[in-house]
Amino acid sequence: MRLIFKILIFLLINLNVFADIKQYEIEGISLGDSLLDFYSEKYIKIKSKDYGYSDKSFTPLSNVTKNVKTYDAMQIYYKTDTPKKIIYALDGVAWYKNNIKACEKERQKTIKEITALFPNSEKKDIGIIKHKEDKSGKSTKNEFRFIFDDGSYVRVTCYDWSKKMKYWDHLRVGFVHPEFRKWLDSVTYK
Repeated sequence: MRLIFKILIFLLINLNVFADIKQYEIEGISLGDSLLDFYSEKYIKIKSKDYGYSDKSFTPLSNVTKNVKTYDAMQIYYKTDTPKKIIYALDGVAWYKNNIKACEKERQKTIKEITALFPNSEKKDIGIIKHKEDKSGKSTKNEFRFIFDDGSYVRVTCYDWSKKMKYWDHLRVGFVHPEFRKWLDSVTYK
């Protein structure tokens, strides 16, 4: 089954344009949920990644594959100082190893489908920007956002990594809490 079809079915079943973003799900997980309801402390520790952020307010879990069916993996950020490990950002990830053109094609299809579902939502094409993590400036991301009244948003992003970074190109479809959005916009990499 094509990724776009999976995303469309997910949106038709789970999204309501007037609903709170916390009601949306990826692989049965929503913003505001506790990671501990889905994963053990041991698994969370194994998947936690230090990207060298200047501010450690949020902790990323990278390449989460346990209980993932629709996507290839998930990336999840939880607020570091919450004992229940409350989720503030959640992305479904589809890999496009060394194939950014295929990623961009799927990204455009996904944006078109989501736009049809939410014709009156605020939309923002962030465009192609250099990824902060790659100091060479050769890695980029191309992001489109569907923004909610509370400042949270749904994002559809292709990541085009330079060979030096040793990451795979990929598409992300995800949800971002407004507090995480502010942090992400201000954080730097050491």
